Amino acid sequence: MIVYYKDSIRRFNLSSIKSLDYRFNRRLASLIMGGIIAPLSVVAYFKLELPGREMILYLVLGLALMVHGWRGRYMFILETNDGKREVWTTFQKNSQLHSLIREFYSKPRIRQ
Repeated sequence: MIVYYKDSIRRFNLSSIKSLDYRFNRRLASLIMGGIIAPLSVVAYFKLELPGREMILYLVLGLALMVHGWRGRYMFILETNDGKREVWTTFQKNSQLHSLIREFYSKPRIRQ
């Protein structure tokens, strides 16, 4: 099975795919950076008496980063039998990906 993703071609053997997962993840780096910048700008304004315009700018930047991180994104994760993981975050119209998902879930499985 051939899947096109971000100007690259990925080839997968259907029998080597262990699992497919589509889930929502938060952006931790943005959450952490925003959580550090926003309160420090408030502390710097009141304790160090730094210029208000700059500190308001940093406060807005920190809050915007926190909102961006909280909004998160959907991720498609493909795991193969040999332990390799492919994580895709952006999706275009990709009929090959849809056919891969359809074939993976229609293949017969051994139930335990």
